[in-house]
Amino acid sequence: MVVDMSNRYKVQAARCKCAVAQGVAACCLFISVSCPAEDLIDPTRPPIGLVASGVAAVAAVVKNEVVLQSILISNQRRAAIIDGVTVELGGRVGNARLIEINTGFVVLKTGRVRQVVKLFPDVAVTPIQTQLMPAVRGEKK
Repeated sequence: MVVDMSNRYKVQAARCKCAVAQGVAACCLFISVSCPAEDLIDPTRPPIGLVASGVAAVAAVVKNEVVLQSILISNQRRAAIIDGVTVELGGRVGNARLIEINTGFVVLKTGRVRQVVKLFPDVAVTPIQTQLMPAVRGEKK
């Protein structure tokens, strides 16, 4: 009787490979459980300056002031989002009328009083002074 030993070794080799794969998987599982994950920074989180202005907006609400949240300017319309409500140019915010909309602020008018409400009240805009550089002339030989 002739027994083909090659099949027997193939079966044992397959079992050994399976056992090794299971051992590696178990080691990876134990390593991943024992190592805590690193704290990652949320890439969608707003910058600290905007968070601080959000705190200022909350303080403005507590003081009963209007908060300008966004400005919408296009060829067809001008509007502002004030206290969560979209107000068109000429529309009303409480007793005040929205009389002017610019890129960084709006103007509300109550009777004879004009109130300028800035989109970012804590940001100071300073113009950039540009200096013209003298032209570099090529050397002629």
